[in-house]
Amino acid sequence: MHAFLGPALLAFLSAPLNAVQGGALINLSPSQPRVDSPVTFTLSAAVPITMVTWDFGDGALPSPGGAVAVHSYATPGSYVVRAVYDSNKTTATVLRPITVVEVRRISYIPSLPVTGKEVTFTAQDFLSSAVRWAFGDDTPPVIGKTVQPHIYVHPGTYTVAAQDLTGAAKREFRTQLTVRGQGPSAPFAISFLALRWEDGTTDLSVRKDDPGPVAYADLKFEGTGMMQAQWMVDGRILQTFAGPLGFAGVVTLNSGSSLGGANPETAQFPLPTNLLGEHFVTLNVLSPSLGFQAPVLRYFVSLAGEPPPPVLLSVRPASARAGEEIELALSGRGFTPEMKLDFGRDVALVAPIRVLSPTRAWVKVFVAPSAKPGSRILQSLHPRRGDPRTAKFKILPLRK
Repeated sequence: MHAFLGPALLAFLSAPLNAVQGGALINLSPSQPRVDSPVTFTLSAAVPITMVTWDFGDGALPSPGGAVAVHSYATPGSYVVRAVYDSNKTTATVLRPITVVEVRRISYIPSLPVTGKEVTFTAQDFLSSAVRWAFGDDTPPVIGKTVQPHIYVHPGTYTVAAQDLTGAAKREFRTQLTVRGQGPSAPFAISFLALRWEDGTTDLSVRKDDPGPVAYADLKFEGTGMMQAQWMVDGRILQTFAGPLGFAGVVTLNSGSSLGGANPETAQFPLPTNLLGEHFVTLNVLSPSLGFQAPVLRYFVSLAGEPPPPVLLSVRPASARAGEEIELALSGRGFTPEMKLDFGRDVALVAPIRVLSPTRAWVKVFVAPSAKPGSRILQSLHPRRGDPRTAKFKILPLRK
């Protein structure tokens, strides 16, 4: 609450700030008080002071104390601080006018924001290094630093709010900005999506209860819009996230990316490894809708000390004709002489598997004339685990 000043007091206030009254004066630190920041008042006098009653001029009740007092102001404005002190059985009063300022504000660059381009907001002179940001669009608020980037998807005028999280007041400050559109208008769509592990493969083996792997998604998008997606493991939601994507580009996400400011290099959400067996990972894109089937990653969790199961990635040639005997080249990981192959009905192994290395093998098969034409799955089976790893193989009709 601002002080209302009479003519006599106005005359007093026209004197220098450190004017002495009755041989005493009030000093303050800092010299320029701020809202919500503690101000230290010190009463200096030429005589010993036994007790001081402080009135800070903002409506707070006067409080007794010593020659030093600390007080915070809730609103900016001009105030008169009054110190009534006792000395040598006499009472004297000292007055000190002060001005309290509010310097906190929000700034942003560039000064003319456009859709799809990053806008950097700064909470200037905030008391806290942690700030709660709300950007006025459809994105959820975030707890970030005093400097926070954001991308707007649609043109328009937005009100940005930044809350200083220091102190009981936790004050919120606002600014308004207008975001312009840019470039040619294109519908927001994802034209390419690939999933992979860090080494680039789509199949992985890990040990039970070890730190889980991190899945990666490489996607290409057109236009500008809000992406919403879910990382799924075995059909269950692992993590849901949403955020804007700027005008046309390529982005890589991992199973910890949030699109709301989290650093994709550090915000990693490892997949669970507490259940033995094979697990399937996919990215369920809620918006925009995909025009194709999302790919699937696989990882196998085994007991410590157990060899990883064989991983069959491809077979060449990828087809054989009914009634034909053919030698096939297999590629993958973890091949052992003990592994078994299953081509399904009417396809038989003519000779044992020749394992050249853990990643390469040869096998000769005979396709019976009665084999039904069409695609089928070639399975590699570990004898102790019975865990399938599959590759596509096609049976062609019998040659006439």
